[in-house]
Amino acid sequence: MLDAEFAGKVSAARDAIWLEAVGKLAGAASAAVATLQKLLDSETPAVRLGAARAILIVSPKLREVVEHEARLTALEQRHGGSK
Repeated sequence: MLDAEFAGKVSAARDAIWLEAVGKLAGAASAAVATLQKLLDSETPAVRLGAARAILIVSPKLREVVEHEARLTALEQRHGGSK
């Protein structure tokens, strides 16, 4: 890793792997939400409770991430930067 060119290639490869993984997670998230929505209609109270609990735990975290993203984007636009 002492060679700057090699280190740059390793970093770029890692970035590509992470971007691919994030893309897959984003795709799976839609299916996960659909599954939770279906489970809310389950006849088993424990299943409904589990789905409701999962949604309520994740929702505030997701909102926080979305709000931070919006704030960061606004700051970057105001100061001429980019992501």
